[in-house]
Amino acid sequence: MSESTYDVVVIGGGPAGLTAAWELRDRSLLLIEQSHRLGGRLFSQTRGDMWLNLGGHLFPAPGSSMRNLMLSIGIEALPIPGNKFAIWHAGKVVTPASVSTLPVTLSLSAAERVALVRVGLKI
Repeated sequence: MSESTYDVVVIGGGPAGLTAAWELRDRSLLLIEQSHRLGGRLFSQTRGDMWLNLGGHLFPAPGSSMRNLMLSIGIEALPIPGNKFAIWHAGKVVTPASVSTLPVTLSLSAAERVALVRVGLKI
């Protein structure tokens, strides 16, 4: 078994680990990830013709730190057509124009609408 020496060892290939590795890229670096892929909790899976997005990984607007990091390493963010938010309710997919319209879009009782608004305001 050969022995290696590194200046830095980064544990985890999620957003924080990848950012740390990028910031320390001029050093001798080893990134250790337990999974078969990078990204941590940022993950998408197909479900028929729909996507299930696990984790917040829609890239923010130009000028943000994440967008600047992407551009600095040559990654271009492309627009994603369609609705980026949908829920399953009462046996069908509901895709409101805005999340804030859910209390009036969904078929809920008055008490359920009030409860949903309260939870939304807390968040």
